[in-house]
Amino acid sequence: MKRKYCPIFNQFMFSIFILFLFISMPFGTTFQANNVSSTDVLFRICFSEPEMMITNDRFTISSFETDNTIEIENISLPVKPLRLLLPKGKMMDEITVEITNPISIETHNFNQKDLIKNHEFITHAKTEKDVFEFVGCYWICGYPVVFLNLYPVFYEFENEQFYYYKEINVYISTQTADYSPVIRNKSTDYESIYSIVDNKEMISSYSLFQLTTQSDTLDYLIITNETLADSPLEDNFDYFTYHKEQQGISTNVVTVEEILSDPAYGVNGTWGDNNPLNPFYQTAITHNFSLFDDAQARIRNYIRYAYAKFGVTYVLLAGDADVNNPDQNIIPVRGLFANESGLPLINKSMRMGEEEDDIPSDVYYACLDGNFNTDMDAHFGESPDRNQLTGVDEADLLSEVSVGRACVDSFEEIAYFVEKTLRYESLNDDLYLDKILFVGEYLGFPGISAYGGNYKDEMKPLLPDTFNLVTLYDRDMAMNWDKQDLIDIINDAPPH
Repeated sequence: MKRKYCPIFNQFMFSIFILFLFISMPFGTTFQANNVSSTDVLFRICFSEPEMMITNDRFTISSFETDNTIEIENISLPVKPLRLLLPKGKMMDEITVEITNPISIETHNFNQKDLIKNHEFITHAKTEKDVFEFVGCYWICGYPVVFLNLYPVFYEFENEQFYYYKEINVYISTQTADYSPVIRNKSTDYESIYSIVDNKEMISSYSLFQLTTQSDTLDYLIITNETLADSPLEDNFDYFTYHKEQQGISTNVVTVEEILSDPAYGVNGTWGDNNPLNPFYQTAITHNFSLFDDAQARIRNYIRYAYAKFGVTYVLLAGDADVNNPDQNIIPVRGLFANESGLPLINKSMRMGEEEDDIPSDVYYACLDGNFNTDMDAHFGESPDRNQLTGVDEADLLSEVSVGRACVDSFEEIAYFVEKTLRYESLNDDLYLDKILFVGEYLGFPGISAYGGNYKDEMKPLLPDTFNLVTLYDRDMAMNWDKQDLIDIINDAPPH
């Protein structure tokens, strides 16, 4: 049996650079990954018979080769995330999935019919027509990757029986890409992609090509405004830069004013979203040009330049982003779309289904591919069901650089940030470093979804035993906690 997935590429699509989220390699798994040709990819995985069990009051079907879905009040089913690297200079043309005949799963005294009745929301129980889920197409450090989820188990309602596929083959045909991404000559980039993808042998196809080598190198980039860059206090960004340099981390400070005054970082500039020669370019900008020429876009374009030309790894956004106070909106955030339909966050004066506010996020500054807004509307980072033009995920969620923010807007706040950061770096085996706080509020939904603590508890089994977990849940208190309760817990853990 076969199922195909063919994305629709329009003329403005940044030729879908694709890395397939393909299977990790657990010990004992039997699979093969072979190229059908030098430009196509075949990935094969075999699954052992899943087992049924009840763990922590949850009915689970698990397989040695897979992870499991986690949904409250739902059966936990096997899912195999896959990440596949495409050959150099290629983009995805078509995905074909081949499956063997399904095999029934031994019940082992479980009444499968009753289990289904007791779990109404069996959203991940896939039929044979839904063996895989295409997650998205992304780049990381210039390497194209596609994300897939495989679902080897499904429930046949007619027979009242669970089945699994013993073998699933995924075939990806490719075509020539019309883009030239930045692939730097840095071992850290290679190590990053090697640790992510499952068809690691494909990386060798990139060794035959000329890699971008930086003439000058820069590890750590600080972006702030001219006023904060000239702080007269001892603990300032100059001292912070000196400290990094002493650690062997090359560091430089660049001001927002410098960036905004340089046309190379405008929408049509060398690194702009509407320049096809920009190696991060994806789709043409045909209207609403100002959306892609604001301070956020220009700062991001400068980070692209620093990443490609100097090999920057870390970026510190050193400035507040207070939209209600222009003097303190030093490095503005890029709001990313959030579908809040049905949530109690919606303002009563707004129609149902309209989000109250986009999520403020610095992901935009870390993930450098594309423009995050292919349909060029008011919202960046829209999900496929809200993207009016292309029907694909607008957000690039694989980062090229690591981004942090110092929310400072005065000399005093800079001094606090620098002093606390340097003191934190001097900690070694302090117990404070092993302390984790989970915070959960009352969410206003009926049933088990009423409390955030219920969802936080799903994460507890994933924590290493070495961590000391502290919880602050509305669910466990006579009255809901307030901000002072949270402040007290934070201040109880040194350093303050």
